[in-house]
Amino acid sequence: CNQQTNNGSNVEINVGGTKHDFCFDKLYDYRHKQEDVFSTCTIPIIEDALEGYNGCIFAYGQTGAGKTYTMSGPDGDYSQRGLCMRAVSYIFERAKSFALNVVNGQVGPESISVRLSILEIYNESVIDLLVEPIPSVNSITPAVHTKLTIVETQSGVMVPGLHIMPISDEDEAFQILNEAQANRAVAEHQLNMKSSRSHVIYTY
Repeated sequence: CNQQTNNGSNVEINVGGTKHDFCFDKLYDYRHKQEDVFSTCTIPIIEDALEGYNGCIFAYGQTGAGKTYTMSGPDGDYSQRGLCMRAVSYIFERAKSFALNVVNGQVGPESISVRLSILEIYNESVIDLLVEPIPSVNSITPAVHTKLTIVETQSGVMVPGLHIMPISDEDEAFQILNEAQANRAVAEHQLNMKSSRSHVIYTY
């Protein structure tokens, strides 16, 4: 059984009569909403990124744990959109505040340009989800994506040929993210009829 303490950061698990204690920065249960996770985990990372620091939000867990739901949200439900879409909204919101600061004579960047790449890793293959797959020559063979390679250079890790798309507003970003989500590799298993079978890296 699982038992959560009142401070919301510790979990006690009883396995065969033996207790195991685990401590976390923050715990969320079924009562929390996507907005709660975003406010606590994502906003501080975005703010640091706008100051010039690299940031990463990494979701991991067993099949059916809710990784795709947390990062992308359910299809067609704007109110439950995931962290990736909420991050885009927040970035454009902050961009407007930067522009307002310039008008008011405050020090800060005059503008923010937002670009997006979406990379899928599936069966040891690297795929650009912003590129449509190559159509099949017949009705039996499925369409295929062009496979990319990961290259390590003196300046860092790169993926030659990966599309980095400029985004002008929130609506355009949502459309791109939804199209990329539809291109992901999925498969059915006992816990989920449309389980994501790949790793996806969203980079802003």
